[in-house]
Amino acid sequence: RTKKITTNSTGVVEFYSKNGIDPAWFHVIPNAVLPNHENVSKTALDRERVAAVLGISPEKKWIFSVGRLWPQKGYRDLIWAAETLRKMRQDTCYVIIGDGPEKNRLELFRDNVRAASELYLVGERRDVSKILPHADVVWNGSLYEGQSNVILEAMSMGVPVIASDIPGNRDLVIPDQTGALFPLGDVNKLVQLTDDLLSDSQKWRRWSNNAVRFVKEHHSLEQMVQGHKMLYEQ
Repeated sequence: RTKKITTNSTGVVEFYSKNGIDPAWFHVIPNAVLPNHENVSKTALDRERVAAVLGISPEKKWIFSVGRLWPQKGYRDLIWAAETLRKMRQDTCYVIIGDGPEKNRLELFRDNVRAASELYLVGERRDVSKILPHADVVWNGSLYEGQSNVILEAMSMGVPVIASDIPGNRDLVIPDQTGALFPLGDVNKLVQLTDDLLSDSQKWRRWSNNAVRFVKEHHSLEQMVQGHKMLYEQ
């Protein structure tokens, strides 16, 4: 009976159109990121403080993921990739921020693959906006997704993102421009992309700068408000 359905992602439109809803009913209004996310300090002292809070080494390359501990998020593949990368490079650690019903299973899986030495499940935190800017890279391994606020927030902070190649993530991550995409389940490709990024400081800066610019141009609060305003006027 509805006239229009708002959503934040073309991936959502694709999903529901395959399940019988006319895509013409949908009106896509992308999520926005608040401006203060762009002004978080990245001083060495702050990094030391973050390292102390999380119990990780400030000398390591930090890979972060943020989200509910749920099968949809693909954390088992990410844990396996993190341990593979650590053995290759000897200079990385992987931090998962979030809580959920999969926590015990993920901890058991982490221990079974002997990844506990540099893999941290730190639970839910209220200070993610202060922690996330210090990541060297953010991983998203979702099996399906609408539009990830974590990816948007990381990009707005200049943190390169490597994410699963699914419709929702494709709206945000432009390969070799604002980040990289890996095929679902392809742990080796994720490891390769991350190793290449962490070994190439020029590529890291290019992705970082492009990501900040992309969010400013396409995901401002003003644009989101105007998107709703235009819909109501129509």
